[in-house]
Amino acid sequence: MNNEIVHHQNSSPVCRTENRVDENNELSVYSGSLSKNVLDDCLKKLYSAFPNKSRYFWIELKESVMQAKLTDARLTDAVINAIRNTPINFFSISDIIGYDKKVKLLTISEFNLQAQQLYATHSLVKINNSYFYASNNDVERYELPKAVPMNIKTTSYKQEPETQGFNESTIDVILNEYRKRYEANKYSYTAGQREKIETLFQNKRYISIIAMLDYYYNPGTNNE
Repeated sequence: MNNEIVHHQNSSPVCRTENRVDENNELSVYSGSLSKNVLDDCLKKLYSAFPNKSRYFWIELKESVMQAKLTDARLTDAVINAIRNTPINFFSISDIIGYDKKVKLLTISEFNLQAQQLYATHSLVKINNSYFYASNNDVERYELPKAVPMNIKTTSYKQEPETQGFNESTIDVILNEYRKRYEANKYSYTAGQREKIETLFQNKRYISIIAMLDYYYNPGTNNE
């Protein structure tokens, strides 16, 4: 992120901020500039809400806001939050410059790991003609209707059992779910394995696909 201090008067921006991913892979939802008008207006509101602060406090707060490169929106939200939630005797500069809203991001490897963990502990179920994932424990405990037969994981990928009455649309839903799983871990497989799996997807051999994904997927190994 490039942050630029700009010294202008009136409504011109006093600082400008662009989106940046921090060291915790979190992204602030705020980006843009801080204008002098908004800065002055927000300070007036804070002064009215917290009149017991010294003159030096307000000078330091203004400098801190500019150094922290808050945007108009972030400063405005911070002021609203402080006025609504901070007791008058406990208001501090950190209540303003520490205020932020962030989105947690996942790296590709983090997402793949979480996806693999979920696929290992959840099963596709069909409830009222809609498809969901439920934990394996809940599926067995409450006998939830699985969209994929229970014995699929133990099926040899070289065999193709009956489709057990699934219609074409149901098979397409199952294929789509396992396509997502495959794409999330695609490069955990060798080129030869990917070629076999892609062929099965093209031929809609969904049971073989599921069995093959489980048979092949073993991080750190390449079983042909």
